[in-house]
Amino acid sequence: MDTWFTNEPMLKNILNEGLDVIGMVKQLKQKYLYKNHECTLKELRTLLPKNVKDDILGDVVVQTKVGIPVKLVFVKNRNNKREWLTIFSTDLSLDSQEIVRIYGNRCSIEVFLKLIKSFMKLGTEFQGGSYNNELC
Repeated sequence: MDTWFTNEPMLKNILNEGLDVIGMVKQLKQKYLYKNHECTLKELRTLLPKNVKDDILGDVVVQTKVGIPVKLVFVKNRNNKREWLTIFSTDLSLDSQEIVRIYGNRCSIEVFLKLIKSFMKLGTEFQGGSYNNELC
């Protein structure tokens, strides 16, 4: 799920259907409850180990404003190594690598859908010369 849809009402509806969600978190001013403290993503990021050589910087389990438990996984931004991105999962049993791997599948699916829409002339918003995962 991309950042456009990772809002709490949508999460609640999906969880009510018995499904889990993995998605990208948009870095806004939202706060998460961590050890009885409200923290921003930036504040949570400072709790993780420094100078991590891996692309996965670490993870933390928190609760959203309405009490939904989620695991936040912080990863290096491939396009700007000084920045980081946050992926979340409502399935707390998954480890960070699995969450990132599953979220990464989204890119392949989106590229495929854009390619098919373009090929079948169902959409005009996609014009690309390369169909690799760099589009995500």
